Amino acid sequence: MLRIIQGLARAGLLAGLLLCSGTLLAEGTTKVHWYGHPAFRIETPSGGVILIDPWLTVPSNPDKNSIAELGRVDYILVTHGHQDHIGNAVEIAKKTGAVLIAPYGLHFNMKSVLGYPEAQAPFATAGNIGGTINLPKAGA
Repeated sequence: MLRIIQGLARAGLLAGLLLCSGTLLAEGTTKVHWYGHPAFRIETPSGGVILIDPWLTVPSNPDKNSIAELGRVDYILVTHGHQDHIGNAVEIAKKTGAVLIAPYGLHFNMKSVLGYPEAQAPFATAGNIGGTINLPKAGA
């Protein structure tokens, strides 16, 4: 019986530490907004914002003021180089300061050909053969 009580006490202490630390259990929920065709906005529980393939002027998007009303955007993730996936990425980056995440060749071309701000497209966010990219502004 004593071992069961000690085990429960340890479990309770561990759960309390996890809840208090906030690193594993964040308040709030993740929100996903679909603008139409390829474009998504993800808001993390800590308030970080990631746009994926941000063609917000896609004809199927009923909100024609999407770019003007964006607010905070931390990262823009572009999956590949089709125009309907690059969309409004450069315009949004210049408006919000969002960091570009894209495959290496596309990352390079978006800076050199399309004018994505160099300071917002560091080498660390240019993907290559896979792996992980840390997104500290998006929250834990």
